Amino acid sequence: MDRYLFLDDVHIAKLDGLTRRPHKAEKHPDNPLMTRDHPWEAACIMVYGRDLIYDPRLEKFRMYYIAQPNHRPHEHVLVNGRTTHGLVTLPSYAESRDGIHWTRPMLGQCSFNDCPQTNVMDFCRGNSFQGGVLYDPVDPSDARRYKMFYWDQGHMVRPKGRDEYLHDPDRPPGDFLGRAVRTYDEQDNLIDEQPYIDFGMDVAFSSDGLHWYRHPEGPVLRCYSDTGHSVVYDPKLRRYVGFGRFNNLRLADGRQFGVGRGLARTESDDFIHWTDPEMVLRADADDVDELQIDAVPVDIYEGLYIGRLHPDVRMHGDLQLPVQMAVSRDGRHWTRVADRFDFLDLGADGEWDSYFIRPGSALIPFGDKVMSYYCSGVEGCEGIGLATWRRDGFVSLHADGNGGELITAPLLTDPRWELHVNCAAADGEITVALCDHQGLTLNADGVEILSSSPYEPPSLVSQPIREDSVDITVPWQNPRSLPQRPVALRFRMRNADLFSFWFSDTGTTGAQGQSINDGFCAGTQ
Repeated sequence: MDRYLFLDDVHIAKLDGLTRRPHKAEKHPDNPLMTRDHPWEAACIMVYGRDLIYDPRLEKFRMYYIAQPNHRPHEHVLVNGRTTHGLVTLPSYAESRDGIHWTRPMLGQCSFNDCPQTNVMDFCRGNSFQGGVLYDPVDPSDARRYKMFYWDQGHMVRPKGRDEYLHDPDRPPGDFLGRAVRTYDEQDNLIDEQPYIDFGMDVAFSSDGLHWYRHPEGPVLRCYSDTGHSVVYDPKLRRYVGFGRFNNLRLADGRQFGVGRGLARTESDDFIHWTDPEMVLRADADDVDELQIDAVPVDIYEGLYIGRLHPDVRMHGDLQLPVQMAVSRDGRHWTRVADRFDFLDLGADGEWDSYFIRPGSALIPFGDKVMSYYCSGVEGCEGIGLATWRRDGFVSLHADGNGGELITAPLLTDPRWELHVNCAAADGEITVALCDHQGLTLNADGVEILSSSPYEPPSLVSQPIREDSVDITVPWQNPRSLPQRPVALRFRMRNADLFSFWFSDTGTTGAQGQSINDGFCAGTQ
């Protein structure tokens, strides 16, 4: 039983006197919580996709971030004794009990230059790019308990010089599968040439989230997708759903797929065989000219696909856009939330996150908050910070002193259920009544009340709620079981905000029905 949120209008039949109020995330006062600390992180540490989760088995936050040792590709480094370019992106690991204080366990899997111990994980073919990570408690194989969906490129070591990328004239323009790179010295002499074809989407599995094995048959999608990736399990489809760019992929019918800087979607029954991707979200006519969507970490939160957009504004040197949200019911059809509201602001001038914000991680319910992480810096990604919302607190329905009313779309209830609300009504009040689909109050037997006759059974109307809490069990004036039939709820509000409502089995907490993407049942912490 997922909660009912107000990021879209699906469950709203009528609003009168209420406004939709979006809420900005709060940044942790100690941000950045992680900064560059080791030689293999000298250039950047980055979260960029759904790469940070809560592990219910270990009761830990687990971060699978990218470390980069150098900004200059021709200054080579040694990874496990193998020479590679300085721009190499290394999948690295950190963990935390509270999501605030982080440690980097030295795993003993990869050496770096003369450092024998690092927190780098050894499973990539070369230049990995931000994997989407999923803890999957329903897979029957413990060896596949943790799953990763990531882009990987083979090692390419080039001498110092000017690089030039060439395309095979027999292939369509922009087809990376026919690409090569040449390197010239200062006198424009050709000194190196290599094919630029060894890349694609890979998948890996792990029993403990630390020791990973890559699917041995190579890329599961032969494409170019240098962005943050997300992977979730959709319980309605009973399929895995992956998000990324997946550019320059040859489709089954021979056409070439590409979204540029945008969001594409693919799905799988077994995490190995993936469908041809489809483009699902790009910049549109209401965005500033030439804006692109660089990355969109996607999560399933209370049955909704929620994406946080990182816009690419390189065409506008003085324009910096904070983080927007988009919502979808199926992962295909997306709507920007609250008129493209800025849910996470840039920092003030001179602060570490004043230039850009790149969101990454799952949306993690933890206690009475939702936790999300992002990276930023003055010269690239120099640190990782935490942003939080109130539980379900992205958007509320707000009533001022004049009051207002919400009538929901019809909902199927059950006598075993209790109704819960998440609201801020300490300076006002909220009452709830059971109604038919037109807002006519029902009595406890589910019959419309047409008059005020004292002989009619009592109606199911709540006592006034005058609290600020993320979980309030609705107190009925005349406690009776909910009817086993479709009903609507009528919320009458004054000086209050309603964030969500939901049903739970009698005697249980409000944490029912969390999907495996949430990592654990909220409210248990």
